[in-house]
Amino acid sequence: MSGPTDALVFANQHGDWRDDYRKQVADLHRPDQHRYVAVAETGDAIAGYVAWSVDPARRNATVTILAVCAGHSRHHVGTALCEHAFGDMRALGAEVVEIGTGGDPFHAPARALYERLGCTPLPVAVYYRRL
Repeated sequence: MSGPTDALVFANQHGDWRDDYRKQVADLHRPDQHRYVAVAETGDAIAGYVAWSVDPARRNATVTILAVCAGHSRHHVGTALCEHAFGDMRALGAEVVEIGTGGDPFHAPARALYERLGCTPLPVAVYYRRL
């Protein structure tokens, strides 16, 4: 992103990301609403977690968030978490899964992981404009 409109969009969409995550994390695990979480532990530490939801009627699943602690990146934690979630999704009747991430350099490792897992990127265009 570059330019004043890009900075405004980023601030609008992600400016309070820490508080957004605090609110989001508290509501991720709701099995009665087909929302689940798995946590990866290494010794006494949490290495990462994955949250997903399943829409049984559409046989569709969505990875809501995949988070791996910096000290555990490049140790296949993300792969293990996704494979665990994919297995659960299949058991719950899902036939496809959606995983989204950013197109910026920061999210390049996530894109590479998803492609290694056999995910296919779909071209999508999202437009913003300053009002």
